[in-house]
Amino acid sequence: RTTDNHSDPLEAFDDADGISVTSLNASNKAQPADPPEIKVTVPQIVRDIMVLRHVGDAMQSRSQTMDDKPDPHIVGESTVILGKFDMRFFFDQFVLAVQEQWKYHRFLRAIPGIIEKSRLPADKWSAGTHVRHHRLGFGGRRNSRIAQRFANLFVEIVNSYMDALEHPHLSAATGYLKKWLNVRRSMNVDHRQRQDRRHCASMYTDDLLSAALGNTAAANFTIAVYLAAENSGTILAQVYKLEMGVAIRGLGCTIYAIFAVVSVPAHKRLDGAEKIAVLLAGKSTYEAYEKLLGLLVHLLMLAHMDPSELEDMWKPLAYMVRRRQGKQNVLDPSHHVHLHAKWTRWGNRLLTSPAATFTAALGDTRNPIASVPTVHMYGDAFRDPPKLTKHYTAGLGGFCEGDYWHYTLDP
Repeated sequence: RTTDNHSDPLEAFDDADGISVTSLNASNKAQPADPPEIKVTVPQIVRDIMVLRHVGDAMQSRSQTMDDKPDPHIVGESTVILGKFDMRFFFDQFVLAVQEQWKYHRFLRAIPGIIEKSRLPADKWSAGTHVRHHRLGFGGRRNSRIAQRFANLFVEIVNSYMDALEHPHLSAATGYLKKWLNVRRSMNVDHRQRQDRRHCASMYTDDLLSAALGNTAAANFTIAVYLAAENSGTILAQVYKLEMGVAIRGLGCTIYAIFAVVSVPAHKRLDGAEKIAVLLAGKSTYEAYEKLLGLLVHLLMLAHMDPSELEDMWKPLAYMVRRRQGKQNVLDPSHHVHLHAKWTRWGNRLLTSPAATFTAALGDTRNPIASVPTVHMYGDAFRDPPKLTKHYTAGLGGFCEGDYWHYTLDP
């Protein structure tokens, strides 16, 4: 059984009757290991968007008319539309087989917070109570790995529906899009995933992230997601949690396809910088340090994808295991002096680098966005009343740190 509410310590202990008891997490760890998780990162998403941006920009540049105005239809089909779909109580959707339920049995100690959350009368508690889970829930060692494998399968299902929906449109492609699709099709022999698509999709646990070239592909992707959910028995979150547009928030960042910029919210950067300051002061737990590393993996673009900036950063966690410590133990920085300079650089980077251009995902160090407290991006729709003509002028516009963009829509 688990020995407390934090799944620590992992060692066996003597029960009240003097019999040695092994914790469930230790027993689970003795089982055959699950395959490691394969999760998407921000740089991978950005690289996919850059490929689609290239096609869209090329289509627009080849559609200029005599008056040097782009064809509105081409522009609508050459804009990269991002999407984010959320699953409802994702872990709870996985029912445990009867023979697996023993692995998720818990003994909860009677502490005020647990008693309050249980909504059981206090007199029903003694030293604690036993809880048996019928679904994955949260807190199990294996839960994320199991759920992520299904998430990867769900992406495959969405792609299969998307291929069917997109087939008539891609077959009728002309101009640069047709040429690009032919080149990408020749790459299929070297890749497991099809390369001749005008969309990309990936899931990070319960968040499905997508990029589609054009309004039609974005609409098809939405249909594909709902078809996949309906036919696989997956429950999606309510529609109000759906995000779709030229920018989305995900994986701790805001990705702006239209500006080719990834920005990090101020509270994320300040939280990371504070964790590093606490770490260097010798007051951080191993659990807080593990969460910090999870953030830095997604922010490697701020370091221009330099792999050495994360090198050896996981060694303190391996050190914790060797010393048979738990995640609530304090990480002593004096045992990891060789990482001090790297931790300090990350702390300074989080305080001075609020964003990065897409090309930073390729290791490009030119034109870094740095030395500013934050990045402000604004955009809105507009409509001007008629002046010399009888028509309204309407469209979209925005600006960011002195740069601006403006696009007039066809009435």
